[in-house]
Amino acid sequence: MDFDLPEETRALQDMVREFAAKEITPHAAEWSENEHFPTQVFTKLGELGLMGMLVPEEYDGAGSDTVSYVAVMEELGAADQSVASSWNAHSTIASLPLLAYGTEEQKRRWLAPLARGEAIGAFG
Repeated sequence: MDFDLPEETRALQDMVREFAAKEITPHAAEWSENEHFPTQVFTKLGELGLMGMLVPEEYDGAGSDTVSYVAVMEELGAADQSVASSWNAHSTIASLPLLAYGTEEQKRRWLAPLARGEAIGAFG
């Protein structure tokens, strides 16, 4: 059995690793010390198509598989666990209930902007 990641997933992981090394890692300690939430990082993640990985394309998501999602989570977590946790909450806790239980109107109104990175989902 082949346990290697598919080439497409490895390329995605490499891209996120490079992004994180440039946009997250150099600033993570400062963000933590200053209790700063880096919205600019989430905007850029949206531009890269990563804010709606688990959302189907019909709602402006990427429709990615779980292995690719976890590969991205791993790279974000290596750079800054706070960013990774917030991205995960956005991607799962905020987005997936809308996908599973939202009306079509709610999905178009809320899920699509979440998937595009125009809004950041959270819980509290």
